[in-house]
Amino acid sequence: MSKPRIKLNNSGGATLVTTDGMQNVFSGLNTSSDPRTHNKYNFSKVVNYAELDALYRDGGVAAKIVDIPAEDATREWRKFNHDKNDLIEAVEKEFQVQQIFREAITYARL
Repeated sequence: MSKPRIKLNNSGGATLVTTDGMQNVFSGLNTSSDPRTHNKYNFSKVVNYAELDALYRDGGVAAKIVDIPAEDATREWRKFNHDKNDLIEAVEKEFQVQQIFREAITYARL
């Protein structure tokens, strides 16, 4: 994997650009002598937060990638083996702790 590169803008700012790929100079893999160079995968598109947020809000695959692990992690909520477990569960239900944890996990995955 190659190192991230920094691309300078005309306005004086900088953008981090990552390129990902594998290269083998002995076999010619991913070099100009490789006969399969047109099939090469290059990741060089810089995606900013606004684009990722728009993908999530569209509700497609990106939203499922974010939402499903959060739902799986909080689906079966914890149980207590304590003499006051009913009180603890009632307080958690009152303050909606399970829903807050689900939202926190979702926001962390954005």
